[in-house]
Amino acid sequence: FTDRPHRKLRAVLTFCIMFLIAAVILRISVWPVLWLILQFPTTTAEVMEANWSIRIPEGMDELADYDEPSIFGDGPRYTVLQDEGYMDFFSSFHDGPSAAAERFCREVMDSLNVPAEERPDFSHNYKWTIYTKDGSDRMFCVYDEEEKRYYFFEYFY
Repeated sequence: FTDRPHRKLRAVLTFCIMFLIAAVILRISVWPVLWLILQFPTTTAEVMEANWSIRIPEGMDELADYDEPSIFGDGPRYTVLQDEGYMDFFSSFHDGPSAAAERFCREVMDSLNVPAEERPDFSHNYKWTIYTKDGSDRMFCVYDEEEKRYYFFEYFY
């Protein structure tokens, strides 16, 4: 009968040691996971930066964002950002118009059913550029100089 209190004490100590080990393991494994989660892009601009290896100036207001939900991340996406005109961002853009760019942009907007009031006015002066990756994925960026808006038209195949 004298061994019974020692068994209880041993069980309590074992539980405490196991609890501490679990706490240490959890602490060690939770921080890296949280760090990884926090590194994922959260804004549309951050996602575009990650997808296209470009740097979008901070402080732009997102006016519209349309995409087609897909398990694989393929399909069209349309985003409108507004700013006061970051010269260094669009300085390498081509002067418009471009029939090919406008055709691609209209295809993206049509496939996403973008309303007319959220579409760019291609009669305005605009600058444009194209980004490609993986051979077929494309993004046209159009900068409307009058509206001071960036229109991003992406298609992932």
